[in-house]
Amino acid sequence: MFHLPVYSKWVWDNVISRLLVGVMPGQWIIFSNDAQHAMSSTSGRDRPVAAVMEFFNQAWVSLGTPEVWVGVVAGVVMIVAAVWIRRWSEAS
Repeated sequence: MFHLPVYSKWVWDNVISRLLVGVMPGQWIIFSNDAQHAMSSTSGRDRPVAAVMEFFNQAWVSLGTPEVWVGVVAGVVMIVAAVWIRRWSEAS
């Protein structure tokens, strides 16, 4: 029906969906293939404690991904820019 460019799926997956779902806690598991595989290998019905422990383990593992640190740096840059712009506008 729609003939979108090839990179539109990448834009949807990495930009738009992260903006929409980014406010939800634990959203990192949606975008991480490794976390999804680890969670699917641990059955929640058979071993619920193991499934919860795997979820928390994957939460700590997600802190080692470059996407998290790029987001942290981007957030810090935006906060610093907002503070600088606010001070600059009040001074003039």
